[in-house]
Amino acid sequence: MPPRTAGRIVDVSGDDESNAGIAPSTAYASHALDGVTVNALVIGGAKEETGSIPTFGGPTTEDLRAWFEAEVLHGPGAFAILARDHCDFARAMELKLLREVAPPLLSGWPSGEGPG
Repeated sequence: MPPRTAGRIVDVSGDDESNAGIAPSTAYASHALDGVTVNALVIGGAKEETGSIPTFGGPTTEDLRAWFEAEVLHGPGAFAILARDHCDFARAMELKLLREVAPPLLSGWPSGEGPG
């Protein structure tokens, strides 16, 4: 039986900005995803800069990560994990899933206090 989560989570992965269907901002404005956390797995490597000559088309990894953070992540605790390229997808997916099912970390110390 899969672990129970505290809320509803949608997982999104991609190697480029949205180019089909409605924009994430439109989906969020409809309130259909209220109470839903949208996490992302960003796949880089589509375009990397080598000097001034790009090696492939598409946004750079850092541009893509920034776009996902600004446009896709949604809800409390939303996060993105970066895969360096498609070959790195399995490693990044494992990290993402572990983060989603891990219990929250609590220090046990009252707010504003620490050991000592």
